Amino acid sequence: MEFSPELLAPTLSDIMSQAPIFGKASQFLGLLPHKDLDYDQLKSEIENQIKDPRSRITTLNCLKQLIPPDGKNAEIGFKNINGESSKIELHDELLKRRVEQLLREEMKNYEMEVFGVISRIKDDVPFPSFFVKDWSGKLVRIQMPEERRHEILDYLAKRIPIRLTGVGNKKRSLEISDLDEIEPNTKILFDSINGLKIKTKIEANLSYERYDNESDYWIVGNEELGAYGVDLTVEKAKKLFMDDLYSEYLAYKDLADQDLTGKALSLKRKLIDLFDR
Repeated sequence: MEFSPELLAPTLSDIMSQAPIFGKASQFLGLLPHKDLDYDQLKSEIENQIKDPRSRITTLNCLKQLIPPDGKNAEIGFKNINGESSKIELHDELLKRRVEQLLREEMKNYEMEVFGVISRIKDDVPFPSFFVKDWSGKLVRIQMPEERRHEILDYLAKRIPIRLTGVGNKKRSLEISDLDEIEPNTKILFDSINGLKIKTKIEANLSYERYDNESDYWIVGNEELGAYGVDLTVEKAKKLFMDDLYSEYLAYKDLADQDLTGKALSLKRKLIDLFDR
C-alpha cells in the first residue's frame, strides 16, 4: 500500500514538532529498519527528533498499528516535492522489534498507574481535567479526554473505585497528561494475613463511602467472613481488615461447636480452613 503525505497527516500527526509532517514521518520510519544504526544511536536520534515523550509514545503506538500481522506484507511509500518516491517495508522484522522495544521503554519511563476514586471535575477551557484521590489520600490531576467525559462523570457520581493508566512525568507524580485506560477496581485479593500464608485467597470488596455521617472513608470488607477495615487510606483499611479477620479466627477457633449457632459454626469452620495448616 502507498500513502501520500495527506493520508499520513491524521495518523502520524504527533511526529511533527519542528518540521512538516511529511519530513518527520519519512525520517522517523527511515531510521527504524536501518541496520547500520545501533539501538542506542537510534534511540538518541529519535529523542532528538521528537522532544516530547508523550508525542514519542503516541507516534510509536501509531506505527505499531501500521505494522501488519505476522505473515502479512505491507509497505509505505513517500513522495518528495520533486516527485521522487521511496518505500519502506512495514513487515520488516527489525523495524517491528525496534518499534516494540522503544515503546516498551518509553511506557516504562513515563506511564503511570493510579488507584483511587474520582473526587471532582474541573472544566477549564480549553483543557478540562479531573482529580483522583488515590489510595494514600493524595490528589492526582488528569487531563480529561472529551470522548471519556460521560464515563468519568459516571465514576464520579457513583463513587466507584478505579484504576487508571496514563502518560505523565514520574518526577511530578501528581499529574497525568494523557489518559490511556480507566476501569473499575472494586476488589482486593489477600493471599496472606498479617504475614501468615492462607490456604485460599480472600477477595474483599473495596468502596469509598461516607461513614457514620462524617468524613469519607475507604472500606475494605468481606461480608461472608464478617471482617472489615475502615480508614482514610486503603493501606490502613487493609491492615485493619486483616487484624479484624485474624481476631475473629482467634476468638472462634477454640469455641465448642455445640455452643455455636449454625451461622457461627459455619464461620468458625471457614476461618479454621483459612488459617490452620
